[in-house]
Amino acid sequence: MDKEKLEGCGCYECVKHDVDPVTGISVLLTTMIVCPTCGNKRCPRATWHGNDCTGSNEPHQEGSRYNWKMPEGLGVSDDPDYVQPPVKPLS
Repeated sequence: MDKEKLEGCGCYECVKHDVDPVTGISVLLTTMIVCPTCGNKRCPRATWHGNDCTGSNEPHQEGSRYNWKMPEGLGVSDDPDYVQPPVKPLS
């Protein structure tokens, strides 16, 4: 699949290297990337304008940049007795 940049498009693939000319900050840090059709961030069309709009905000959709799974052993524990250790402040 050829992911050619489309001028004026706001999908992730088209703006991922853009920088605000005034601030010099990446557009990805200042702009919420959403599908222009349904407005959902997890819609595959928000990732690339060539994908179809699903109208869904469900995670793990094919073609979406949110299509990933947390590696086993990371994240929140399923153990109801688990207590997260306190975070140590930086010195």
